[in-house]
Amino acid sequence: MGNLFANMHVATVGAIAGVALGLVLVIFEYSMLKRLAERRAVQKGRKVVEMDPTERKQFMGMVKFSFFLPPGFALLAWMFWG
Repeated sequence: MGNLFANMHVATVGAIAGVALGLVLVIFEYSMLKRLAERRAVQKGRKVVEMDPTERKQFMGMVKFSFFLPPGFALLAWMFWG
């Protein structure tokens, strides 16, 4: 199969790495916040699991940050290896 990224531009490889890291961060943040909300629901005796407003803001902050990762990684890859 050869090197998958050999014929790609360096900035494209950086952007792909940024997308991958962004997805991992968002999935990890969501699972951690969901787990905290589930624990809180069990402690309060509720059956419906909901994130509170601060957790929603924290999650949306991570989502917004993950939008800046691909261009940032592309720029850094272009600057260092391009």
